[in-house]
Amino acid sequence: MKIARNIVYDHFRRKKVLKFIPFLQEHEQIDYTYAPEKWLESKDSQHQLYKALGQLPHQYREAIVLRKIEGFSIKESAEILGWNEAKVRNATERGIKKLQQLLGGDEDA
Repeated sequence: MKIARNIVYDHFRRKKVLKFIPFLQEHEQIDYTYAPEKWLESKDSQHQLYKALGQLPHQYREAIVLRKIEGFSIKESAEILGWNEAKVRNATERGIKKLQQLLGGDEDA
């Protein structure tokens, strides 16, 4: 069954009838044209961001990862961390300010 399914997928993919759509957050725009320079810049930026995240205090890192990377709301983040909503808000704000300092200024985190 699995082999037959894969053959059908391959057949329709070759005929451009079937496209696999990646899972995206709502209203997220994606550019399907990739230039090697942009890809390298993107990878370098991600590497710098995660390196800077590793230098943050644990509380700031947890708040930023849940809020900005994973996309949880303040309320959801507070439930996960066992904090109140004000603490999540403050930790996220302070963490982003610290992250901006580590990354060299007024860049968006």
